[in-house]
Amino acid sequence: MRVVSHEVSFVDDLPKQLTCYAYQPAEDGSSITTTTTTQGSAVTTSIKHFDKRGQLYKELLSEDGVTVEILQGAYFVKPWNACIGYTKKAPVGAEANEQSVSFWVLDLDGNLICLFQNGIFTQRTYYKTYTMSVDAKNAVIVVDESLFAWFTAIIGLNRGTSYGIRYDTEGMKLPAAPPSATKRFNLPPIKEIGCPANPNFFNTYLESERVYKWSGGKLVDLSLTFYGYTRLAIKGDSPNLVKEMDAVLPSVKLTILAAECEDQAVFRKEAQTFNQGEIKALYGDWVDNGVNKFTTAQAIKGLSQSVSSTTMTGFVAAIVEPLEIKLKAWKDCSMTLETTEYYNDVKDQSHGRVKQTTFCILDKAGKEVPDSKQVTDFAYHMEQNKLTKTITFNDHDSSTRAQSQEITSINTGLVLGTIGSLKEQTEFAYDEQSRLIKETKTFPGTTAAENVTLETHYAYLELDNKGIAVDCTLPSGERQSSAYDAFGRPTASYLYSEAKQSWLPLVTIDYGPDGLTQTNIEYDYDAQDNELCRIESIRKIERTQEWDQQSLVLGNIVRYERYLHDTRQLRVWQTLDDQQTDATLTTYNTDGSIARVQTLAADESVLLETHFEYDLRGCLSKRTSTGQPDMMYEYDGFSRITRITCDGITTVNEYPANLLAETAVKAKVQAQGSDTSYELGGLTLDRLGRVKKSTIGGRSLDYSYSGSSRWGLHLLPAPNVKAPWVIEAGQTLSMTMISHHPYRVKGDF
Repeated sequence: MRVVSHEVSFVDDLPKQLTCYAYQPAEDGSSITTTTTTQGSAVTTSIKHFDKRGQLYKELLSEDGVTVEILQGAYFVKPWNACIGYTKKAPVGAEANEQSVSFWVLDLDGNLICLFQNGIFTQRTYYKTYTMSVDAKNAVIVVDESLFAWFTAIIGLNRGTSYGIRYDTEGMKLPAAPPSATKRFNLPPIKEIGCPANPNFFNTYLESERVYKWSGGKLVDLSLTFYGYTRLAIKGDSPNLVKEMDAVLPSVKLTILAAECEDQAVFRKEAQTFNQGEIKALYGDWVDNGVNKFTTAQAIKGLSQSVSSTTMTGFVAAIVEPLEIKLKAWKDCSMTLETTEYYNDVKDQSHGRVKQTTFCILDKAGKEVPDSKQVTDFAYHMEQNKLTKTITFNDHDSSTRAQSQEITSINTGLVLGTIGSLKEQTEFAYDEQSRLIKETKTFPGTTAAENVTLETHYAYLELDNKGIAVDCTLPSGERQSSAYDAFGRPTASYLYSEAKQSWLPLVTIDYGPDGLTQTNIEYDYDAQDNELCRIESIRKIERTQEWDQQSLVLGNIVRYERYLHDTRQLRVWQTLDDQQTDATLTTYNTDGSIARVQTLAADESVLLETHFEYDLRGCLSKRTSTGQPDMMYEYDGFSRITRITCDGITTVNEYPANLLAETAVKAKVQAQGSDTSYELGGLTLDRLGRVKKSTIGGRSLDYSYSGSSRWGLHLLPAPNVKAPWVIEAGQTLSMTMISHHPYRVKGDF
């Protein structure tokens, strides 16, 4: 018995959704299932193809005249002891640059060991413990020998008789392969990178992750990440079967960015062997049988060649015997180390929770950069079904020490209150449905009498369309309300007018059958709450096999956005009273980065054209615009801009070695070919990345902060303004004006 139709009814006058199913079995055991979904005028059709094993390998999805083909499959490769799978998604008949293809490789335990997606490869290795191999020896029938069971069996009723089958087994532990990545790479001497996994269980823990790309016959490493683990005792009684049953939790993370490895030549040589002919020579019939199965029923025409050539080159490091990989050199601004420590005392109520986290930057010698270590401590206290978590940022500089608290309910997990670094307190109250009904904020003053308390109240009202309205009363007494439909989408917002004694709409939103915003109306009022104007915008979506288009009507102005599939171009233009204005044409690369931006006049002539080039790691390296000098960019290991060259002038940015802040602490300019540089200014940052001092044009400004606030307070030095001298009775007098100017500036500008 199979489903032939399925109907869903919605509230709020939405059209019903009817789904019909049709099944077409084939003689070879394969089958096709056609699903047609109709809702209003929208019709979506899905045609799924299953092979004789019942696995989905092809789907055709049609909507609004556009048909997208989705191909997928998996095949076990015995020589590699791995399972290779693929997914391909593209409009029917699309060119290669429109196709989205991804491949993945799983080991025998189901762990992802390699993934290719959007031109990026991800390779993983794992720590593995012992495998339990169990063999059944004897099968013994165990009968319930109670008196009642024996008596009922004699009289032939067999009532109360129960039995089961017990299998006597023998177990054997098979050791798994030892860790590989931490031994193959010449890592900094960090002894914590390891995994003390319990050998009594079969578990797998992520050991390393290598992210790279294959570009121009060269492997480019983007990042290397290595993980270490620690053991924690289990709280409570352990089963008799296992004397030690500890938990294994992550404790160390080493990240190496912009790594350069010495395996390039070896990797390239191995990769070059992966062509259609030599794969067959290496693995015999796998090409004839495997690739044909890999492309079930010619579902992916031409994909087999791409698997065996371009894409497969990136799989070599993951599938073939691991290569010896050495880093050429550890570099400054490229390595970070993170650690996590846990409470490990079963008698402590905080057992198993995070106790401390640290973060530091490593230099090119693999050692900690001075003053880069940041320590965060965690403390917990449980009382009356409440858990209080205290987070303390410990620092040798008292100005950057900060502490905050969070109180949560042990029973519900809801946040009951918080205390910020400035001692500001926030309390939350909820109704029986765990909805927020009251928020109280208290800002401390010099004395308790100077404390400022602000309360915000929330009320909930069920609407006729099964939606809900949330009324909010602000501390100022102003009332606001937001309405949501049954799907949780915002439909309107209101402001209560005391003058009109009624709710004034601010925004109303209507949705189309596709669930997207269709109509949006905004309202504005004068000081007497009389309506001044309303602005209505109407959104329309159109799709064809060649492009997708979105138009937004705003009065007599219409804004269009059209994306062309084959050329990956986004065209944006406006019409004013049916007269087209200038247009912007943006062309994208296959990885989603912008390749070119053109500004077009109404007659399609190019007014301005800008080209963008990127380095192997995806960072912008060159920008070229018509009529303007080229701009070149260089970066450090943390992808921060270090040099900008334009028209023979180079701007050099310097960053603190002990912080990952994006804010440059020094900038200077230098003409090409000249040894003379001019400093533009400098900043001094504290341990939280906030500006403590800025020097621009010889003038310095100092900033101070409270707690962990990002806002700094600065008192300008009192300027001495002298008035003209006054000579009276033979004496010379001077007048001095002293003024203080308090300013608040954001410290991370």
